[in-house]
Amino acid sequence: MNSLQGASYAGLAFTSWEVLITLPEEADYIWIYPLRLTLIKSLYLFCRYFALLVQIANTMFARLLEARYPVPSSTCKLWLMYQAFVTYSLLGAVDIILMIRVYAFYNRNRRIGIILLLLLLCRVVLSGLSAAMTIPDQQFNSACLSNKMPGVVLYCFAIGEITLQTALLVMTFGKQICATSQGWARTPLVSLLCRDGSTVYTITCSVLVGTILYARFGYHHETAHFVFPLVFLFTFPETKFRILLGPWFLSCLALAAV
Repeated sequence: MNSLQGASYAGLAFTSWEVLITLPEEADYIWIYPLRLTLIKSLYLFCRYFALLVQIANTMFARLLEARYPVPSSTCKLWLMYQAFVTYSLLGAVDIILMIRVYAFYNRNRRIGIILLLLLLCRVVLSGLSAAMTIPDQQFNSACLSNKMPGVVLYCFAIGEITLQTALLVMTFGKQICATSQGWARTPLVSLLCRDGSTVYTITCSVLVGTILYARFGYHHETAHFVFPLVFLFTFPETKFRILLGPWFLSCLALAAV
């Protein structure tokens, strides 16, 4: 269980460092007077500080699991359910932020809004059903690692998330093509949406594919405990920073008007 504790403390250290170094930007763009806590700001704060709380909780859970070594299978199932819930929640918040940006980019078109909601609903249902069907049957070793990779959960979640991210990216660049034909594609806001959409898409898909590959070939090794905190380190801090704390953040808020 030493690897689990090491992964938890490393995740907490780097997440705390990320929070500290971006505090000036947060103060400039989030805590501005008059304070108006909009939906998109609330989602950002959720991603930022809920992720920090999760890393703190991970260190506590790691010590608890070590104290109960060998860990009972029932406890390991709860640990796996906790990891799935936290990952789904945080990545879902990032998805909603991106969807709000695309929705605003299309001038709040109702059809676009319905399409985005349906995509998100399909992703949530697909991930939830796959987890509900797979996690109860998982068996674990003494290190709280599953004896069999939960492939259905990983594949369904990855397919749903990559599909959603691809749709958002295609819609963003599709709007850029329309903007080009209308002569306003060179505005900074259009460039920001396309650039940040591409960045988030690349990071998210790379992390998901990398996680699946590692799970496929090294899932039973104790270093697998590093996967959960590393997903936070490489996905959530960078994505929420890129899509919210850029120089044109206030313009995006004005465009979204939420």
